[in-house]
Amino acid sequence: VTRFSGRRAPIWQGTTMHVHPHVMHESYSHEVSSAGLWLGAGSAPLFYSYAVPQPDGFATAQVSPSQGTYDAGMGEFVLPYAAVRNSDNPDETLMRFLQTTYAAAADLGKWDRDLLEHRVACTCSPEELRRLKGTP
Repeated sequence: VTRFSGRRAPIWQGTTMHVHPHVMHESYSHEVSSAGLWLGAGSAPLFYSYAVPQPDGFATAQVSPSQGTYDAGMGEFVLPYAAVRNSDNPDETLMRFLQTTYAAAADLGKWDRDLLEHRVACTCSPEELRRLKGTP
């Protein structure tokens, strides 16, 4: 999942294996906080979260759960899949990781979170809501 700040980002200056620089310029033309699941290449699967451009202090931000750590080699926060799978509440554990890493990117990057996270109230009737949910 990727969230955008709405602001343009500096032109990508990093390097990547097997990806043309133009693809990276297009992919990171705006500030992002991105997260997902990486199945690994010979290693255990993990969840990841990164920010482009990476705001000052991001690498040392406090995230939750405690098994979530910053991997300097990858330039992102990682959380072992096993830490989520073996937790008492996997959904809540993963959401904490996703939310705290996003908050670190957004707050340190000075994103307008009130604007970005505003939810418009639903004006659907109860009948419309049931129909949209597929319930009788």
